Amino acid sequence: MTDEERESERLRLKSDLDYYLDNYNELTRVRPNYKKIVDKEINRLVKALKALSR
Repeated sequence: MTDEERESERLRLKSDLDYYLDNYNELTRVRPNYKKIVDKEINRLVKALKALSR
């Protein structure tokens, strides 16, 4: 993976993570069972960002 591809992927993951964090309350308030799904997605994004930074 080139530096340009890595940076592009990092920005995409960061954008997705920002979306979930900014809208967390709204996403989980509508349907409480979405909390598990949203939490798993946030954890997946954080792990992917950590892997890219290595």
